[in-house]
Amino acid sequence: MLSFKDVSLESSTPMMKQYLGIKKKNKDYILFFRLGDFYEMFYDDAVEVSRFLQITLTARGTKTQKIPMCGIPYHASENYIGRLIKGGYKVAICEQVQDASETKGIVQREVVRYYTPGTIVSGDLLDDKKNHHLVSYFGGKQFQALAYIDLSVGEFKTIKCSHISDLLNELERLAPKEILHSEKETLPLPIKNWAQRSSSSLSPFDDWAFSLSSATKTLKDFFHTQSLDGFGLKDMNESVQASGALLHYVKEMHGGELRHIRKLQTYSCDDFMVLDVATQRNLELVHSFSKENTKGTLLSVMDRTITSAGARLLRQWMLQPLRQESRIKDRLSAVKELCETVSLKNTLRENLKNIQDIQRIVARVETKVANARDLLALNETLQKIPFFQKALSNAKSLVLQRVLGQLKPFSDLQTLLSESIIDEPPFSIREGGFIRPGYHEALDELRSIKDGGKEWLTFLQESERSKTNIKTLKVKYNKVFGYYLEVPTAYIDKVPEHYIRKQTMANAERFITPELKEKEALILGANDRISNMEYDLFENIRQKVSEETISLQKVAELLSVLDVFCSYAEIASEKGYCHPLVNSEDKIIIEEGRHPVVEDLLEGERFVDNNTHLSSEDQQVLIITGPNMAGKSTYIRQIGLIVYMSQIGSFVPAKSAQIGIVDRIFTRVGAADELARGQSTFMLEMNETANIMNNATSKSLIILDEVGRGTSTLDGLSIAWALAEYLHETLKAKTIFATHYHEMTSLENQYEHIKNYHVACQENNDEVIFLHKIIAGATDKSYGIHVASLAGIPQSVVNRATVLLESMESKSGKVTPFIDKDAIVPSTLNSSKSESQHSEQTLVSPPAISPIPQSMLEKLKALDTSSLRPIDALMLLDEIVSQVKKQV
Repeated sequence: MLSFKDVSLESSTPMMKQYLGIKKKNKDYILFFRLGDFYEMFYDDAVEVSRFLQITLTARGTKTQKIPMCGIPYHASENYIGRLIKGGYKVAICEQVQDASETKGIVQREVVRYYTPGTIVSGDLLDDKKNHHLVSYFGGKQFQALAYIDLSVGEFKTIKCSHISDLLNELERLAPKEILHSEKETLPLPIKNWAQRSSSSLSPFDDWAFSLSSATKTLKDFFHTQSLDGFGLKDMNESVQASGALLHYVKEMHGGELRHIRKLQTYSCDDFMVLDVATQRNLELVHSFSKENTKGTLLSVMDRTITSAGARLLRQWMLQPLRQESRIKDRLSAVKELCETVSLKNTLRENLKNIQDIQRIVARVETKVANARDLLALNETLQKIPFFQKALSNAKSLVLQRVLGQLKPFSDLQTLLSESIIDEPPFSIREGGFIRPGYHEALDELRSIKDGGKEWLTFLQESERSKTNIKTLKVKYNKVFGYYLEVPTAYIDKVPEHYIRKQTMANAERFITPELKEKEALILGANDRISNMEYDLFENIRQKVSEETISLQKVAELLSVLDVFCSYAEIASEKGYCHPLVNSEDKIIIEEGRHPVVEDLLEGERFVDNNTHLSSEDQQVLIITGPNMAGKSTYIRQIGLIVYMSQIGSFVPAKSAQIGIVDRIFTRVGAADELARGQSTFMLEMNETANIMNNATSKSLIILDEVGRGTSTLDGLSIAWALAEYLHETLKAKTIFATHYHEMTSLENQYEHIKNYHVACQENNDEVIFLHKIIAGATDKSYGIHVASLAGIPQSVVNRATVLLESMESKSGKVTPFIDKDAIVPSTLNSSKSESQHSEQTLVSPPAISPIPQSMLEKLKALDTSSLRPIDALMLLDEIVSQVKKQV
């Protein structure tokens, strides 16, 4: 069979020449070429699509010039397009744009719509509970910018950042299906890696579309404005360039007017608590570690929303925790009222069950893919607005009062939709049958003609049966012959002479009569006119809906907010969450806190609650020790989750909680999903730790779990020790540091605001019971051998390990390390010595470090480095080395 490269235009038919000309302009797309009721694909497209979709591959042409082809029904195309997009393909839709009756040759065709991973507005590829983002990236000399659009709801926003890490955090939050970038700009490697890991499609686009002048013009023309300052884009050139290119791409791909995109909003990382990629992953907020589903995530516990738009808004709130105290308190007050006024919450939730997805209906209306069922669903929602107004009439909280004040009925639109659309409309708007009788007089008259014609056909069938005495004679219809009389072969001898034979079948013959053809013209003419008239009426109704787009989008937003608040209240009431006291103080005090996800997963068991006290005034760094499986990791994560939940405006799993607002939550736990990318466990651990050290502030909350475990004991302990000192002395950030290095518990004796806690265990003979209770003080036992036994390690191995441990402890003793916090520690700890020389010491503590002599320290203090010659520096270095060697 022929491939594109084998094609000769000279020998091609006029239709194939037209196809090849359009395909040449759309090489990167699967071209759906409209022929009658089918979309056809040819050559390489046909071979590839037939293989991927498992549909029949046929051929046309001569034996030596066979053109591979396959096709799908146009009315079922959405499903096939969705499968192709999911498989990584892009699709171009080529339609007839000229009436066949207007030309004697090939009808004009052109591409009217492109489908790419980020430009979907309907169909199976859209997840009802997630936004569907398309992102554009532009990097300038000083700043970098992202812009994103969700075409399915009309959201359009942009952000400018100075650090690539901030953009990666946003990509993780947005989870875009497609990333647009300039074809001439080298995309930063971290973004490429993120896209590969997340299966996000990269789409190079025309470089000129990213130019400042072109992007500015695109935005001004679209929003009909003379300046972009009103959008907050002053001094944000990078955002203008990313946004303008993105809008140009969307217009080119979609071909519609996109009037549901009514504004471009700017936002900043400072507007919300920053959740970096590691924290979103480690706290399992909306994705589990497997990323296959939401089971085991905080979202799976908290999502009690009823509407699709409510579920999407909850996800947005969860990925953008607030930092403004007033906004947090507004949310909490609404949740409190709904928890206390159960009847109000229940009434709202009951009415939310009848709310359709207004956001996406409006998007389909504006992009001209909506059908009559969409308008019917919209009408059902509008009918419920008065019920929400009545339910909220006595609301006390400020947020609920605001919702009530902005909820407006759509009486005129509701009346229009009720009078025009039948109760059970068909899916397609091209074949009619969805406009309610009595809505349009001319349409009713055409329907009468059509119905009269059907009655006449029924009369004709009975009349001809009586005249011919052929009881099985039938009047039938198909698109080839129109209406005809079908007579079984057994009764052919009874057929009257005026019947005109049209087709002979195996078991019957088909005939027409002049009278039947005359009536057919009237009936089919009425059918065509009815379909066209209904379509025109639908377009008029759609336009009326379009005029209310801004108001409808606002109502959708308000109902989504109510849904999220009700979801918060529902889970709070069910699980016994408390109202957190949120303020700007530098304290986190939690009484009887619980891990929301672990608690939810426990069946028939009670979760052991724990208290927490973090404060820059007394307990700034908590060192948590205790064996594996005892609950350290659960405890430190639950602190992060409780703080986080309070800042999304939710009640929290505790008896009481006082939460000082934090600007960021950092976590350093686990490394499993990064190993496949070629990073060692320790390198990843250090990368994430460096990110924390370089970006945390005194207002941050830091959660560290077993830092230093990926290297040797000495190296790991030294790093962990130095980190704790840096967090206490320099960053002064509130930190929970879980560790197996029991030597670190001596830090409490050296630093005022470092406090020890451990997980309580109860020993009974040879049995150890983990109580999962966090209590003050240090512990010097790891119970590692006991954990190994619980894990199923053979008993002979466990017994041998016990003997070895006792032997090692008897030789080395239990030395409590103490490193003077004022000591100057060399960068290497006797690295020239072999590992065997340090084997005993490694099991206990770091080697003792002798400080540099005081005389040498005084000499260094008095040194003027600005006037120091190179030879003097070398001589001084030699003297220092000699002094150090004497101390070793």
